Amino acid sequence: MTLISVELDKRSFWSRRLNHRLVLEKPPSVDNRAAHFKNRGDACLTSNLPIIAGHYNSATKRGVYFEITIRQMEGNAIIALGMQCLPYPPNRLPGWHRKSAALHFDDRRIYFDDSEGGIDYMRDVYNPQLGTSIKQHNVPEIKAMDIVGCGYEFPLNVGGVGSLFYTYNGERLPAAFPAIFDPKEEGQEFDVFAAVGFTDGPCQFDVNFGLTTFKWSDANSYLREWTVEGLFRQLGDGPPQYGS
Repeated sequence: MTLISVELDKRSFWSRRLNHRLVLEKPPSVDNRAAHFKNRGDACLTSNLPIIAGHYNSATKRGVYFEITIRQMEGNAIIALGMQCLPYPPNRLPGWHRKSAALHFDDRRIYFDDSEGGIDYMRDVYNPQLGTSIKQHNVPEIKAMDIVGCGYEFPLNVGGVGSLFYTYNGERLPAAFPAIFDPKEEGQEFDVFAAVGFTDGPCQFDVNFGLTTFKWSDANSYLREWTVEGLFRQLGDGPPQYGS
């Protein structure tokens, strides 16, 4: 597996201190943008910095968003994309345990604290030949060069509801999970991290947190309403030394 991450404000989004459960094929590159693994079991990479950082989130932000571009996904390889709180077991796919949500690319089902198969991520589509609606996956079969995004839209006002959502090749899909990272009251905010899991085969993907243009055009607003760089500045001059 090859992971290519990005830097914003000179802060790397992936920690050099990789967990001992991830078997390195060779050391991370000098700029910390790529690491090569040879794992055969489940593994989960979590961003070094939170993309939702409790009360530090700016009032000018509509939400947070990032994308991955699939470069390679062969054989039985599975990639899972989502967000989660820490701690989280690094040898489990995201979505399976507490405060973790993910879309699994093999069955295209969504998972939140669910290791029992997830739930359908489907919508009703009218079929004129049948004269009725049929269920259809929100996400078509995912293949190399597809771009899948994951975002969290903040509540628009006090008492409103946020939601975790996905995009597929630039199209925003229906909300996957409402309110899962909304604080119930002041002082109960969550630190939420980007998560990418992988298992069972060779895969390669790029991760974009806003350093380059997003495929989902709404996130490219000049107001930078969906990117995370403003949050980095609020967190200080360097990344916190969180455990990996």
